[in-house]
Amino acid sequence: MGAREIEEKYRLYCAALESAANAIVITDRNGVITCINPAFTRITGYAAEEAVGRTPRILKSGKQSSSFYREFWETIRSGRVWEGEFINRRKDGTLYYAEQTVTPIRDSREEITHFIGIQQDITERKKAEEELLKRTGELERSNKELEQFIFIASHDLQEPLRKIGVFTERLRKCSPGMLDESGEASLERIRNASIRMRELIEGLLLYSQAMREENLPSKISLETAVRKSIADLEARIREAGAAVEVGEFPAVAVDEIQTRILLENLIANAIMFHKEGEAPRVKIDVRKLADDFVEISVEDHGIGFNEKYLDRIFQPFRRLHQYGEFPGVGMGLAVCRKIVERRGGAITARSKPGKGATFIVTLPISEAGGRRP
Repeated sequence: MGAREIEEKYRLYCAALESAANAIVITDRNGVITCINPAFTRITGYAAEEAVGRTPRILKSGKQSSSFYREFWETIRSGRVWEGEFINRRKDGTLYYAEQTVTPIRDSREEITHFIGIQQDITERKKAEEELLKRTGELERSNKELEQFIFIASHDLQEPLRKIGVFTERLRKCSPGMLDESGEASLERIRNASIRMRELIEGLLLYSQAMREENLPSKISLETAVRKSIADLEARIREAGAAVEVGEFPAVAVDEIQTRILLENLIANAIMFHKEGEAPRVKIDVRKLADDFVEISVEDHGIGFNEKYLDRIFQPFRRLHQYGEFPGVGMGLAVCRKIVERRGGAITARSKPGKGATFIVTLPISEAGGRRP
């Protein structure tokens, strides 16, 4: 390589050093600064004449332990590249976070002669991360308080509501003939309203229980969870004349109580929305997916729905039909989505009006059947 080529390459290296956005500092093998670039001055406040001849200890903040620095020097003096974060102090005394890489430079004899440090000021990113963590923590606390309030309020509302129902029925039985047709109709409306309110509260309680993390159940096989769910719904299945077909099961374990609540809601939903004059038919299929996921599908041949309402049907207390057309208060599918999402899964559905519906649940599993982190 000729002198001109060497000079040209040196000029390009200097230009790169001068124009780099990140701070670059070069030290000798003892850590004495021999060269810095303009970005170093912009970030730290130290000009070249203030930094050259000194060590990077001018940036030491005291926020890192002696073991941190010991590990740092052991790494680079052994010839390895060090990557990590520093909390440094600028010339004006303010602190900043730096993401830094320090690379040893060797001569032709493979002896370390210099170290090159490249650092990026990540202070704003750190502030944003801290603010996000703070707000996330506040949101989690707020959600827990809300969950607790829903649970307590729903539970406490049941007793006065029960009394309304009891005394309404007592009034009806104790005063035969004392009320005219209008009075009897009013009592019936009170009774129906209390029943609906009780259903709403029970739905709210079920939803709040699905939100509560401390209510973590034990593990059982998925097949057992399905069989138990069908057994729990035996009376409803028999009353509706429904046929429930169950496919093959992979050998996986699931959270017992929450999975059974999920399955019972999906099966009950499939039975409920059947075509008039036609016995409900429900098919449950399970298959294991890649990456430790299991897919559960619950298919029916009922009235179906327009998929443009897909998001709506999973919202609490949202119904596609007028109250009275079908039983329930519109909480079953909302509970299903809450259970699934809390376990890192997903739920969706395929349907067409008059063509039935298939609800598809994807849940994470592990070798032992536990929750994935």
